[in-house]
Amino acid sequence: MAQARNAGVEVLAVAVNYPVANRSEVPLRTGVSLRGGIDWRKWPGIFTNLLSHQDWLCRFLANGGMPAAESWQPYAPPGSSPTDILRFFATVWPPTLVWSDMESIRAHWRGKLVIKGLLRPRRRGDGLPAGADAVVVSNHGGNRLDFMPASIDSLCEVRQAVPEARPLLFGGGIRRGSDILKAIALGVDFCFAGRAFLYGVSAGGKAGAARAAGLLRDELANAQAMLGCADLDAVRRDMIFTPPPEPGRPA
Repeated sequence: MAQARNAGVEVLAVAVNYPVANRSEVPLRTGVSLRGGIDWRKWPGIFTNLLSHQDWLCRFLANGGMPAAESWQPYAPPGSSPTDILRFFATVWPPTLVWSDMESIRAHWRGKLVIKGLLRPRRRGDGLPAGADAVVVSNHGGNRLDFMPASIDSLCEVRQAVPEARPLLFGGGIRRGSDILKAIALGVDFCFAGRAFLYGVSAGGKAGAARAAGLLRDELANAQAMLGCADLDAVRRDMIFTPPPEPGRPA
C-alpha cells in the first residue's frame, strides 16, 4: 500500500473473491496452467489444439512464448522464468482475507477503497462494509464454486443495500453491449468486462483489445437505440424483462 501511495495511486481495489486457493478444473482438462506450465501427459490434446490454431501458434512463438507477469518480476528470485514468476506470485497472494483484514486496510489507506467480489450485502443504511467507498458485485468468473450465483442474480439485493450516493460497480458475465445496458438498468454505475478483452488480446494484441471495446460500444449503442434511450441516464429498470418475485419475497 505504501508503494501504491508513493506512486500516486488514489484508488485501492481489494479483491475478496475467494478465501482459499482456487481449484480450477480447466488445467486438469487442458493440461495447460499459468502456474504449473504444461502437463505433457495431456500431449495428444495439446498438440491437436496447437495444430488447429497455427496462426496463433506462430504469433505466440514470434512474441517470445509464455508471457511474464512483468509487474512481479522485480520481486521474484533472479533468473525466474515466466512460470517461476507466477508460482512466486501464488506464494504471496493472501488467500485468507477476513473482514478484520479489510478494516485494517481501511485504517491504513487514506485514499478511496473499493471492495471487489461481493455477492451479498453485509450492511444496510448509510454505511458500506469495512468503510469502503464503493463495492464491485462479482463472482470472479463463477468458477470458484460450482453453485455460486451469477453476479447479476445478486445485483438487485446489493443495490438495495448500497446507498444511492455510493458507486456500485459490476463485473461478471458481460459478453455483449446489451449486457452492459441490463446491468445499468438494475442500478449499476459502472461495468467491468474481462473475457471479451482477453479474447481480443489473445487474437490481436492491443488492436484486438481495441476491437473488443469497439464491438461492445457498438452493441450498447444499438441496444440504446432499440429502447429509444439517447444516453444511459435514460435507461430504467422497467425497460428490461424481470421475472415476477418468488412467493413471500418483495419485488
